[in-house]
Amino acid sequence: PPPHLCGVVVAAAPARGEMHAEALAEALELAKTKIASGQDATVHLDEADDLIAQLRIDARGREAKKALADEEARVRELRDRNALFAGATSTAKPTGTQRLETTVARAEESNRRIEDTRDLINDIEETGADIMTELHRNKDTLQHIDGHVKETKAELAKADKTVTRMSKWWSRW
Repeated sequence: PPPHLCGVVVAAAPARGEMHAEALAEALELAKTKIASGQDATVHLDEADDLIAQLRIDARGREAKKALADEEARVRELRDRNALFAGATSTAKPTGTQRLETTVARAEESNRRIEDTRDLINDIEETGADIMTELHRNKDTLQHIDGHVKETKAELAKADKTVTRMSKWWSRW
């Protein structure tokens, strides 16, 4: 991931955070390239906003949140530049090919988001299974401890009876 996003990646789930940070850097770079060539970069800027939102979910710590705020500022700046430069060259109606490319790009983005969501769901399911296993282990441990407590109480009751009988025996002398 880009160096300025390393704090976000460390605080987030490492694999997912690294993947999102790299995708964010790529989306911003593509947006810059399109803006520099006078093309509309809205699709890439929207993607960057979505990735920032996903990173924000996992971000912990002041540095990670500051890095994300900086990235949001970069996206706003690129949006402003896109509105100035891309708007001047894209006043003509899009051709069928351009509409097709835009539709394909949106479909690919949707597919990527679906895959990211599936990965997130799998992570959540795995974490849930781990938690359930740990809870089952804890239940067994507590039942075992409860059995020991009952045995100890029974032994203490026996000892109490024995001490009471001994004290009666000694008090006769």
